[in-house]
Formats: sequence, C-alpha cells, structure tokens
Amino acid sequence: MFSCACILRDQIGFFQAACAKPLKLCDDFLVAELKALKKGLKLALKEGVDYLEIEGNVEILCNLLAGDFALFPFSAKTIARKCFDLMLYFRGINARQAQFQTDYAVRKVAAEAANSKEPRYWQKRISPEIAEILAGDILGRWIPVVVV
Repeated sequence: MFSCACILRDQIGFFQAACAKPLKLCDDFLVAELKALKKGLKLALKEGVDYLEIEGNVEILCNLLAGDFALFPFSAKTIARKCFDLMLYFRGINARQAQFQTDYAVRKVAAEAANSKEPRYWQKRISPEIAEILAGDILGRWIPVVVV
C-alpha cells in the first residue's frame, strides 16, 4: 500500500510543516507521486507561500509546469490537471530533482502514515529522526563534501 507525504521548509531550509496520508486505493507510483505533490501544493497555499521550490521527479514536474498532460496515462490525468491548477496560484515555482537526503526524509514521513487511517500533520516540529535527516540536508548544501 502506498502513502504520500510532503515536507514544507522555509527559504533557508528549516522545517515548517509536513503532512502524510495513506493511499488505500492506490497501487500506481505516478498517481501516488502526484497525490503527494497535490498535498504539498495545498499545504504551501495554506501556509501562505508565494514562491515555491519543489523537489521531486523532474520529468513529472516539467510536464506539469508546461501544462503537457499528453504524456500522463489516463489514470493520472485528472490529478495532474488538479496539480497544474494549484500551481497557478503561486507567483513563482522552481523544480529540481530530489536529492537522496530530502527524499529519504519525506519517505520516512510517508511511512509514518502508511498504517494510519487518517492523514497526519506536523506543524513547526517533527520527530527528532526526521529533523536530523533534514539538518544533514541543509549542512550538505552549505558545506561542500570532499571525499579523500
């Protein structure tokens, strides 16, 4: 069974909010990815975000930002259109491929909702384990890592 999740951080990278939702009737990875994006877009709008940087599957995001729904299978077209419509509310959106650390954190958040019956929300605080993963991601962006 799939679950979807999103993490909202501020412009510096600090945690602001997260949500996760079990997807009981979903067995399609693309639909699960789009549902996570939709949850994240709604969360960002609720939090008053104007400019958004989305980390995820860049191919999916580029097609959405271009309004190109032809490449989406029938099962994903409706939710893709809903995501596109939500994106129009933002003043600016950048998209980039999710890095391992960030992706790992959001997968941990999603796992916390996998066995839940209701969506879960976090505001300003998240579990220490996920906070540590996100902190490592911030440090990894600010301090170049050199392998000797």
